[in-house]
Amino acid sequence: MMDQSALMLRRTALLLLALMSGTDAAMSIIGKSDIAVGENQMLLCKAGADGDIIWRKDGTEITDNRVYFVDESTSKLEIRQAKLEDAGHYSCHCDFDTGNRDQTSTQIYVYEGPSFGTTEVSLEFWKGQDGVVACLASGKPSVDVSWLRDQKKIVFNGRTRAQGRWLRCEHVRLLQDNSLNIMNVSKDDAGKYVCQATIHGRPIQKMLEISVVYKEAPNVYVRAEKEVVLLGHNMSLSCNVSGDPYPQRYWINKQSGKILNSTSGRVHVEDFVLIIEEVVPTDGGLYSCMAVSTSGNASKDVAVHTQPGPSQDVSVSPEATSLVFSLKTPPVSGGTPITSFTLQWRLDSDERWKETVVPASDPLAITSLLPYTSYIARLAAMNTVGRGQFSDAHSVRTQGIREPDRPVLSSDKKKIDGNSLSIPVVQLDNGSSPLLHFSIRYRQEKLGATWKEETRSASDASITVSDLLFGADYHMEIMAVNAHGTSSPINLRFSVPQQAAANITKGGVVAIVMVIFLVLLIAVDATCCYTNHCGLLMFINERVFGRKFPGPKTMEEGDGTNGDLNLKGLDTPRDSVNQQLGVQKQTMEGRLNSEVTCDKAPLTKNE
Repeated sequence: MMDQSALMLRRTALLLLALMSGTDAAMSIIGKSDIAVGENQMLLCKAGADGDIIWRKDGTEITDNRVYFVDESTSKLEIRQAKLEDAGHYSCHCDFDTGNRDQTSTQIYVYEGPSFGTTEVSLEFWKGQDGVVACLASGKPSVDVSWLRDQKKIVFNGRTRAQGRWLRCEHVRLLQDNSLNIMNVSKDDAGKYVCQATIHGRPIQKMLEISVVYKEAPNVYVRAEKEVVLLGHNMSLSCNVSGDPYPQRYWINKQSGKILNSTSGRVHVEDFVLIIEEVVPTDGGLYSCMAVSTSGNASKDVAVHTQPGPSQDVSVSPEATSLVFSLKTPPVSGGTPITSFTLQWRLDSDERWKETVVPASDPLAITSLLPYTSYIARLAAMNTVGRGQFSDAHSVRTQGIREPDRPVLSSDKKKIDGNSLSIPVVQLDNGSSPLLHFSIRYRQEKLGATWKEETRSASDASITVSDLLFGADYHMEIMAVNAHGTSSPINLRFSVPQQAAANITKGGVVAIVMVIFLVLLIAVDATCCYTNHCGLLMFINERVFGRKFPGPKTMEEGDGTNGDLNLKGLDTPRDSVNQQLGVQKQTMEGRLNSEVTCDKAPLTKNE
C-alpha cells in the first residue's frame, strides 16, 4: 500500500510540472518551409504565454520592419518577394513574464524553378539512328533529373525497374547533360518519355512529357525484277512493302503512266497483287510497285517480257529474184527489243512454208527466188522470248531478169577522212544477173564543174573516193551494172571540210629555235673572223687549210711599198694610181699573155 501511495504522489508531481512548463514553453512557428523566388510568405510564432518575442536568422536578430507583433504571445515575420538569399535558419525567442525563456526554429528553403526552357516535346528518329532526347531542366539552387517511361523509372545501369522487377534496357544511357541517348533506334523505342526535374533535397518537382516517334523509310520487295510469260497465259506480280508509318501501295504501268487499281477485268489488283489474264503483246513492259508514306517514297520495277505482236501495214515489193518487205510501223515489241524477223514464203497454199531469219538491222528481203513466179510471203518479229504472230500473207509475182536495182547506201556510216570519202554500199537486187561493177561519177557543186567518172569492183563493201578538194561541196551518183544494163543512180551530196591547219609540236618549236640560234652563232663567228681574226671559222681556216686572212697588220707594217695595195691586193705606193691605170691600158691594148703587175713592171714615180 505504501508503495502504491508513493507511486501516485510521484505521478501527480510530474503531471503538475508538465502543466507548469507547458504554459511557458509551448512555442511553434507556423508557415511553409519551401518558398518560391518572388513569393511573399509569412512566418507566425506562437509563444503560448505572454512575453518578449524576437526573431533571428542564422543567429542574427531581425530588427527591420518585417517583424510584427500580433499580441503579447504572438509575433509574425514577413518575407516579401523572396530571394535566394532569404533561405536559412529562422528562430523565434521568447522571454516569458514568468521569467522562463524558450525558443523554436525552422529551416526556410527558397528555390527557383524547376523549368525546361526550350526542350522539344516531340522528336522523330529513323530506324537505326542514334537518337538523343534532351531535357533542358534548370533550377536553383540545383536540380536532379530522372527519366520515366510508361510510369516506370529508368535506372541507367542497363535496366529499368518497374513494380519490383528489373527490365533490360541496355541500349539507353544518360549523357552528362542529362539527355537520354537511345542507340540504334527501333520501333520498340517509340512512345512517351517523362523528364522529371526535382529541386535538390526538396520535394519540389516538375515533369515534362516528350513524345518519341519512330520512322522507317518505305521499302519495296518484289518476287523478281523480270517476269517472262507466253502469250495467252496468265501471270501475277506480288509486292510487299515495309515502313513506319506503314505505306500505301500502288501498281503503275510505266508505259502508259496509269495507276492500276481496278478490282475487276483482264488486268486487275487483288490484295495488292497485280493479275494479268490472257497476256497479249501490249502487256509487255515495265510495271512499278510504289510505296508512299509520310516517311518518304520507294518503288521497284518489274519487267514483263512476252513475244512480239503481229506486224501491221506490211507491204511486199517484187524484184527479179527477190521479195522485199516494208513496215510502215514497227510491231509491238512485247517488252523487250525485237532482235530479228522470220521471213516465210511458199509457191501455193498446199506447200510447206520455207523460211529465213534476218537480223532486225538488215533489209527484210527474201532472195534467190525464181523470176516470173508467184509466191505467198509473210513475216513475224522475234525477241528474246520467242517468235511473235505472223503478219497477213501476201501474194506477189517476181519480175524477169533485167538490169539491177539501184544500190543502197548506208549514209549514217559515211566517213570523211581528210579529203577522202568512204561510204558502205549494199546491192539488194542484182536483176538475177551477177553484177559487173559499180559505176560512179562525181563533181563539185558549182557552175561549170565537169563530171569525173570511175568504176569500183562489184565485191567492194564500200565506195571510196580520194583527192577531193578541201572545203568543196560534191554531188555523187552511184549505179550498179550487170550484163543487162545499168541501174538508176542513187544520189549523194556531201561536203569536204576545210583543211586543218598543221599544228606545230613542241619538238618543232624547239627545232626552229635551235636553227635560229645556230644561224646567229655562225653570223657572230664570221664577223669575229673577218674583223678581229678570231672565232671558230678563223681556227678552222688556219689549222685545216693553212691560210690566213689579211688584216690591219699588213697595212700598218707594210712590205717596202709604203703600205699601198697593188692590183692583186699587194702593197703599192700611195701615189701610183695613174701608173696602175697605165699598166692596165697596156695590157688591154697589147693583149699580153702574161699579167703585168707592179712587181714585174718597175715604174718610176714620174711615169
